[in-house]
Amino acid sequence: LEAMSIGCSVIASNTQPVIEVIQDNENGLLFDFFNYDDLSCKVIELLRNSELRKKLSFNARNSMIKYYDIKKVCLPKQIEWVESFF
Repeated sequence: LEAMSIGCSVIASNTQPVIEVIQDNENGLLFDFFNYDDLSCKVIELLRNSELRKKLSFNARNSMIKYYDIKKVCLPKQIEWVESFF
């Protein structure tokens, strides 16, 4: 989340809870956890393709703002949750 919030292109394993945040080829790249060949191919692809890096970086940052912004999303939801007990 932190890397995505500053606009890093992320390659991550296709596992829970990662897939709750990363949509493959939209805001990051996913690979099968045990497939090291796929991981290395994704790294090489990202290094060679500046347009893909830009797209993933832009979308990663926007995803974090849209779903995890502390002032607009997370804090209001947390306050709502706490107030639901009263």
